[in-house]
Amino acid sequence: MKNFITIMFSFFTFCLYSQQRAIKPKIMIIPANTWMNENNYSYTEMEQGAKQVTYDYEAAFSNDPLLNAVVNSTGGKFAERGFTLTQMSEAIKQVNARIERNNLTGRTLSILDELANQVSADIILYLDYNIKPASLGRKIIDRFSMTAVDAYTSENLGKAGLPGAPSVSESDELLILERVEAFINDLEGTIKRTFDNYVENGRQVRIEFMVSPDAVDFGCWDFYGTELSDGSYLFEYFDNWVAENGFKGRGNAEPSPSGETVNLYINVPLVDERGRAVKAFSIATQFLRDTNLRPLYAMRPENVGLGHAIVNVNDCK
Repeated sequence: MKNFITIMFSFFTFCLYSQQRAIKPKIMIIPANTWMNENNYSYTEMEQGAKQVTYDYEAAFSNDPLLNAVVNSTGGKFAERGFTLTQMSEAIKQVNARIERNNLTGRTLSILDELANQVSADIILYLDYNIKPASLGRKIIDRFSMTAVDAYTSENLGKAGLPGAPSVSESDELLILERVEAFINDLEGTIKRTFDNYVENGRQVRIEFMVSPDAVDFGCWDFYGTELSDGSYLFEYFDNWVAENGFKGRGNAEPSPSGETVNLYINVPLVDERGRAVKAFSIATQFLRDTNLRPLYAMRPENVGLGHAIVNVNDCK
């Protein structure tokens, strides 16, 4: 029986690993903040005494045909190299309705995080360009760049691009695509190396435990003093949990000095056994069924982004 279980576990691991190998990075292409600001598709609001800049991607894609053409054509260039793309204008329409509902409920997930969630993006590609007249009736791209950012961790993975030479091309789209073709190989290599590492070692998500004063004051949450049903203390439990559940055992727990906030940084596979992208929120919901924590705490998960979720420990049970 033990040999059978070992064989089945090995088979499942092989299938999952093979499934990961077959995944191609999904790229979400959007205009860079610089482009959005210069073309008046951003606005600033005061939120709790601080300035908050909001980018109106729906207006940008609806009103600028060149942006649509360039994003779609750039996406096509990456698709030729094996990447998976999404139709941004359609995704934005679906997300905006959700954001309006979020505003009514007080949920504050940004449109960028909502978009990344909507399309399950691996990489966010920020596209920036500016075209201006040059001498003798020519045009020039005086600013061009493509910046790849990890959609889960917001880590900058690489940037490529330089201004172009004056051109007599009548097509602004072709002028920009010449810049894309000049630098796409460099950026492609950076992205694929990163993604190959994710396939091999998993990618990191963050699960943040935030404990309410009630749970602390009533004594059920004492990070170094609360003993759980399996005989471990909370600090031991989280260390063991990340080691047992992290992809290839990769993960670590980082508590605050008081232990009232705990960040679990854990590597997860790209997809689960059903082929669905593994997101931080799906990991956070697992704690609602946890046999050690569920009997003690009233918990509620909160989605912050693809790679970040919060488990709010609201009270003692």
